[in-house]
Amino acid sequence: MRRNVETKNRTEKEYVQNICLAIGLYGGAYIDQNYEVPQLPSLVEIYKHLEAEVGEYLKNVKKEQRRRSEFKVGE
Repeated sequence: MRRNVETKNRTEKEYVQNICLAIGLYGGAYIDQNYEVPQLPSLVEIYKHLEAEVGEYLKNVKKEQRRRSEFKVGE
């Protein structure tokens, strides 16, 4: 009996996921056809931008950690 409940829950979840996917695909196609949507940057450009942002963030985190450790030593 328990197995049937798990199977039922799984199929309901898959059904909802498929409905959401279909709505997203249809909505995206509709918006693309009826509105001027700018082109997305290529994945390489997105990766380079993300890499630069993460590098800047990590640099700031390290700088803040050094500042805090110097402050604790100087107390």
